[in-house]
Amino acid sequence: MLSVRDFFRWYNEEHRHSSLGLLTPAMVHCGQTASIVRQRQTVLDLAYLLHPERFVRSAPKPPALPNAVWINKPVQHTHEKLTKFREHLSQSH
Repeated sequence: MLSVRDFFRWYNEEHRHSSLGLLTPAMVHCGQTASIVRQRQTVLDLAYLLHPERFVRSAPKPPALPNAVWINKPVQHTHEKLTKFREHLSQSH
């Protein structure tokens, strides 16, 4: 039986998330994304060079990386209310 610790290790260090361009959270957190994407592109370029017939549409590219990742993305009006509240607090003091 998996422990919670084992699950989190797997989730953060082994599981490649589709929302992270098939990278692990650890790869993203440690700043390895650029290097890994370059390595992937090198492999895909070689595969295309050796077997272009396998790629009917175009040369392959690694999955795109997101601009932002959220667990619970804030709703815009909530952000605006929070900003106004902070302004109010700063004016009160």
